[in-house]
Amino acid sequence: MLGIQNKDSNYLAKVVKLENYKQHPNADRLLLWNVDGVEVITDNVNYEKGDICIYFPLETQINAKILSKLSVFEDRTLNQDPNIKGYIHKSGRIRAVKLRDVLSEGWLVKADVFFGCFGIDVAERMLDAIIGDEFDTIDDILVCEKYVPVIAEPRNNGAGPKSKGPKLKDWLIENQFKFHNNTAHLRKNLNSISPHNLITITRKWHGCNFVMANVLTKRKLSWKDKVAKWFGAKVQELEYTRMYSSRTVLKGIDGKWGNTDRGYYDVDVFGKAFKDHSWKLIKGFTLYGELVGYAGDSKMIQKNYDYGCKPGEYQLRVFRITYTNPDGYAVDFGWEQVKNYCESVGLEYVPELFVGKAGNFHQFRGDINIWRQEFLDKLTNKFLEGDCNYCANKVPDEGICVKNESTNEIFKLKSKRFLLGETEALDNLKLEDYDE
Repeated sequence: MLGIQNKDSNYLAKVVKLENYKQHPNADRLLLWNVDGVEVITDNVNYEKGDICIYFPLETQINAKILSKLSVFEDRTLNQDPNIKGYIHKSGRIRAVKLRDVLSEGWLVKADVFFGCFGIDVAERMLDAIIGDEFDTIDDILVCEKYVPVIAEPRNNGAGPKSKGPKLKDWLIENQFKFHNNTAHLRKNLNSISPHNLITITRKWHGCNFVMANVLTKRKLSWKDKVAKWFGAKVQELEYTRMYSSRTVLKGIDGKWGNTDRGYYDVDVFGKAFKDHSWKLIKGFTLYGELVGYAGDSKMIQKNYDYGCKPGEYQLRVFRITYTNPDGYAVDFGWEQVKNYCESVGLEYVPELFVGKAGNFHQFRGDINIWRQEFLDKLTNKFLEGDCNYCANKVPDEGICVKNESTNEIFKLKSKRFLLGETEALDNLKLEDYDE
């Protein structure tokens, strides 16, 4: 019945049993439930301890037909019962909401009510059996997915039609170029950190994801090469080529292919960064970083987040490097290797906050579950909710990333102040603010 279509675990629904809660400090009829390390607010009439619910995390977009049946849209005309006014935006997006000065980071709905939308009558014992299960489909019906803003304006910003020349498939080789995987939430993955693990804590900067690589591509064969190959001679068919991308869009392959879409900025900040830094790539290397500052003489890459840059300036801050061999197998650099390589070629990396065993960051006293919660609390108290010290403008720090050097897993932890600002930015989305 429950299935997973999307591999991004940050935007899956989850069956949870309500256990840990506290009274809302400023509202007698509201409760704060701890779900996967975040607080979700409900009323105290329809929800109580022991209830089995479906939890939807922030920035998840829920199937509109489901929300209509539940009559939870804030626009009454979209609800099956137009007499009921809900609080979910017409986009079906779950937003960070502040209720009486307390942030709610997700949405809960009773499991029996939710499954009732599908005509499924579930017994409590059946629900008990699936507690903890995550899903985004039910009987092949899409329930939820990551929210992606709908942009009406033409994406090429008047740059003209795309080239009718060779296509990407004419150059790319499977498993050579790789985008950066979406970073999982630390609160949801605390079990992945143990006191004996070597960890790196770095500051998470609010910019645009930038990838540049020097990996194998197909080589364009001359007519002499084709003739020689036809006669059975060994011909060089592959060669190393530099290329670059945003988080999800390949922008260019040096000397072979270019995407005329400039994206969401007046100038090609991705192309400029590639031109400035691509010569620093050794064969097989892929560098992942954040572009921050200005995309031109006036527009910031992320509104108000200047990171000490003046108009016309940007910074590239590297947070990950991999080496990909000719067979397509990629190996991650350790943090010290990342720093050493960046320093050797004149690249900057994201600010380092801590390197060492997790047990040295917070002492282990014998109970792993207590330790993990205290570890999370210490990270939150020490590194979150402050202003960004790197920006001239007064803006909240985005948060931190915690890398388990033992497994090469990276987890993010965002501040509540930033999440509220991020929600507001998406609510008032402008073309230049959207990070591909």
